[in-house]
Amino acid sequence: MNLPGIIGERLFAISDHNHDGALTLTEFASTILKINSSDPKIKMQLIFDIYDFDMDGKANISDIITVLLHTFPNVSKDITKDHINIFKEENKAV
Repeated sequence: MNLPGIIGERLFAISDHNHDGALTLTEFASTILKINSSDPKIKMQLIFDIYDFDMDGKANISDIITVLLHTFPNVSKDITKDHINIFKEENKAV
């Protein structure tokens, strides 16, 4: 797979369940099974986990922007702190 750096790093981080810096066969197989699962809930959880940097069950705006900027570097010049602040203000009401 040709994954952008941060996506590959995040996929490794969420696969390394015991956080020892290496994947066991079980950790590797578990992630491969999730990637190839036909269950949309399993795939959605995997994608969400990639965005949830501190693994607290929440993906905050800076986590999402970090992944997006590394995935789509050409849009980085269009995303500024002002855009982030506008997004936060608009979503307070939601």
